[in-house]
Amino acid sequence: MTVRPATLSDLKIISQMQKKLNFEMAKLVPDMIRFNQQDATAELADALVMPQRQYFIALSELRPAGFAAAFEATVSDNPSFVPHRLCVLSELWVDSNMRRQHLGTALLHAVDDWRNNRQLEYLQLDVLAENKGALAFYRASGFLETQLTMVRGRIPN
Repeated sequence: MTVRPATLSDLKIISQMQKKLNFEMAKLVPDMIRFNQQDATAELADALVMPQRQYFIALSELRPAGFAAAFEATVSDNPSFVPHRLCVLSELWVDSNMRRQHLGTALLHAVDDWRNNRQLEYLQLDVLAENKGALAFYRASGFLETQLTMVRGRIPN
């Protein structure tokens, strides 16, 4: 297993993995997320070269098996918030046939190393409440809940 920073040559495979992630999320919460079949490779190509973003790709026996995407965010100084810089994990996906083989952990470590090298204070992520496997993974990886999104009205399934 290898995890490395993604490059523009990984554009097609990351785009395919993003579609698989989107499909899985849409299955979990179909009232909130829909499967997007549109081609987003142009936006992904732009993101791959942005200095405040980093994509990683996981390979198992030289085959793509997962990816992670992270970006640097800043909380500005204002009367209500303490200013700081943080890393946001925006996407992490591992092929369903490759799960429970430490690929997610390796991707998470790569993101954390990137965060440390950029001297960002902490790593933050959002996860769907319905994604029990991801919740268990992140909790086992040391993440703590600090916020909770609540919905009133039309309740998602």
